[in-house]
Amino acid sequence: MNLNIYKSLWGMTGSIEEQFKQIASAGYNGLESAVAEISDVPKFKALLKEYQLDYIPLIYTEGTNHLENFRQLIWLASAFEPKKIVAHAGRDLWAVEEQTEFFRAALHIEKEFSIPIAHETHRRRLHAITHPRRAR
Repeated sequence: MNLNIYKSLWGMTGSIEEQFKQIASAGYNGLESAVAEISDVPKFKALLKEYQLDYIPLIYTEGTNHLENFRQLIWLASAFEPKKIVAHAGRDLWAVEEQTEFFRAALHIEKEFSIPIAHETHRRRLHAITHPRRAR
C-alpha cells in the first residue's frame, strides 16, 4: 500500500506557479482545490504535468438545483482525469428524505463518470445519514 499526501491550495499565497513549486518541493503527491476556482485550466493542467502532481478536485454545489449543479461540476472536474473528487453538496436544512434522494441520484452520476466521489458532511451541507442499526 502506498500513502499519498495532498496539499490544499486553500490558504496558500503567491502565484499559482509558486504554490505548485512549494507543494512539489515539500514532497506532496498532489493537491486539492475547488475546480470552479481554476481561472486558467490549460495553465493548471500544464503545472500538474510539470510538477508531476495529482489533483483532487473539490466541488461546491449552489443554486436552486443542487443535483444539476453537481453533475455540471463533476463534468468540469472529469477533464482533469482525477482519481477521486471531494464534494460539498446539498444543504443541511433538507429533510432526510431529500438528502437520501440526493445521495441516491449522486451515486448514479458517480457511476456515469466512473470517478469515486467523497461527500463531506459539514458547513451547511448534507448530514451523514445514520443507518438505523447504528443509531443510538
